[in-house]
Amino acid sequence: MIHRSPSRLPVFAGAALAPVLAAPAMARTIDTSAGPLTATVLAEGLDHPRALGFLPDGRMLVSERSGQLRVVDQDGSVGAPIEGVPRVAARGQGGLLDLALAPDFAESGRIYLSFAERAEDAGMPRGRGTAVLSATLSLEGDSGALSEQNVIFRMNNFTGTSLHYGSRIVIGRMAICS
Repeated sequence: MIHRSPSRLPVFAGAALAPVLAAPAMARTIDTSAGPLTATVLAEGLDHPRALGFLPDGRMLVSERSGQLRVVDQDGSVGAPIEGVPRVAARGQGGLLDLALAPDFAESGRIYLSFAERAEDAGMPRGRGTAVLSATLSLEGDSGALSEQNVIFRMNNFTGTSLHYGSRIVIGRMAICS
């Protein structure tokens, strides 16, 4: 099954979106009750890819469970790991989880990462938990570095298990109330 392979980055799209995707080496269409679903392998050699964000130039930023953040070019080539990514607790369902680019990413370079962290890395007594980091990403070619890092969310009750670190980052509009 293509979606279980730790070394491939599949992208799923409805049949209407399939022509938008580049035609790489492997594509597979599956009939579902909601209509055809096309899975297209865009890159290989990644370690359990978890999330992707599209950069303004069309490349992708991809998070890997092991804690690597990489740029994947439109031709599928995978860049070197981005420097400065925080340590992650990459056991079980943990690791580097979701990512999102700020709406003004083209100007600010701001990104957000969610990840499972070790208690000792967070100044907590024991366990693991989910955190969200805000950082500035500077890119040079297919590599780069994170700077101006700030943890903006951290669980207050860490757990001893390596399960259920679920997270999804959604950036919405901010309402200012007076």
